[in-house]
Amino acid sequence: MVRLGLGSQDAPALRSPAAFSTLGARAQVSRVGRTSMSPAYNASKTGVIGLTVAFSAQVAERGVRVNAIMPALVESRYLGWSAPERAARASEYPPVSAPSGTLGEAVLQRPRKGSAMGIAKDLVFPADEFHARLARVQGAMQQAEVDLLLLHGPDNIYYLSGVDSVAYYQYQVLAVPREGRALGFLCQRVETAIARSMAWFEDVRTWAHGVDPVELTRDIVREHGSEAKTIGVEERSWFLRTHDYNRLRTLLPRARFMDASLLVPEIRLVKSPREIALHREAAALADACTRAGIEATRDGVTETEVAAAVYQVLHLNGCQEPWVLLASGERTALLHGTATRRVIRRGDLVTFEPKALHKRYKSNILRTVSVGPASDRAREIHGILVDAMVQGAGAVKPGVPAGEIDRITRRVTRKYDEYRLHRSGFDLGITYTPEQKTMSILDGSPHVLQAGMVFSLEPTIVLYDQGLGVILGSNILVTETGHEVLNRLPMDLAIR
Repeated sequence: MVRLGLGSQDAPALRSPAAFSTLGARAQVSRVGRTSMSPAYNASKTGVIGLTVAFSAQVAERGVRVNAIMPALVESRYLGWSAPERAARASEYPPVSAPSGTLGEAVLQRPRKGSAMGIAKDLVFPADEFHARLARVQGAMQQAEVDLLLLHGPDNIYYLSGVDSVAYYQYQVLAVPREGRALGFLCQRVETAIARSMAWFEDVRTWAHGVDPVELTRDIVREHGSEAKTIGVEERSWFLRTHDYNRLRTLLPRARFMDASLLVPEIRLVKSPREIALHREAAALADACTRAGIEATRDGVTETEVAAAVYQVLHLNGCQEPWVLLASGERTALLHGTATRRVIRRGDLVTFEPKALHKRYKSNILRTVSVGPASDRAREIHGILVDAMVQGAGAVKPGVPAGEIDRITRRVTRKYDEYRLHRSGFDLGITYTPEQKTMSILDGSPHVLQAGMVFSLEPTIVLYDQGLGVILGSNILVTETGHEVLNRLPMDLAIR
């Protein structure tokens, strides 16, 4: 954050377009005075607030955020004490302040009992991105005749609200009406600040430990007038417990519940330009951490030492939920093996599959490394996988069935068909653990490729009964005319 002065000498900086792209987010600080302060003092501070409002509107389109940071008195016993008593006990009641406002809009909130004046918005996307997503979801709700959609999965909640919290293992729900923008989010009280800062809308409610959040969900449904209408729920979600779902149905006996598990995920398959930009950054991070792991691989180091090199890059770049599947030697046949203290030796293969998240958008990349010259079998299998990748990706374009890509790769790898243990790929996007996939690159898949889709192509061969695994995979973007491989790391069998 850059401090911006308000003197007349700063006027050129305020007018200069070049300054907008270099000064970054700004904070205007204004103290809220009491009536005993001079009118001139209060008027000057009111001017600061007005400047914040006007200035934020001017520079929002350039990605600059302007907040009004206004300390607020919290209604408490402190206000009733005498001045000496306040001074004596000041350490028990430190000043409470919090910024207020949103991107391109400074919102001056009235203090509420027991609370500060507000929390600054920190939206992962501009509001218009969320509005467009909401419109698509509401169109699907109209077609499915769903009056109110209750989302419990953190991936779908993030897609429509922007809220991202590590506490998604606790009960949370996003209520989406069929019309209008009156979304409501309910989460555990600890997540209050996160939810209010990240949600593009204002209706954020919380539940305290000891309170039944399902009852609060019922109240939200009633507020939307949907207690006797059709409610869509994610019956296939990891995050809607059977107990909670059954209780919700009991509390709303007149409602008609419909499985809407795929309503939002099907829409999420096609990415917006802003989402594609995040996928590119995630792919670059996946490349970087894998490259670091490859460079750390050598005779005599442990798997965990190599994994540490991968994790360092992921952590330094702010990856949420970083992990890497990494195995060496005969452990490469595990496919989903994680790093151990096994010492890597000359002649071993080492397999890498990191999960790189950038603002929750995922890239995974699969690469195999040989410590010293690779065996003839390893080189043969790797060559087959390169051919399968080239032919499979080469067929990608809008209108091609997802299953056709799988069939192409399997024709190339037919010699080792018994050792193709999974589908040829799956869709990528917003990711939380455990992951829920919507599209499979698999023969028989109902999906047809569309521009804007992003998926992982990984026709892996694992000789599980021979202690040998060779993996290879990259992320593919479906473009208007064909495809783009998002990962830039070479597909060669690297020798260390």
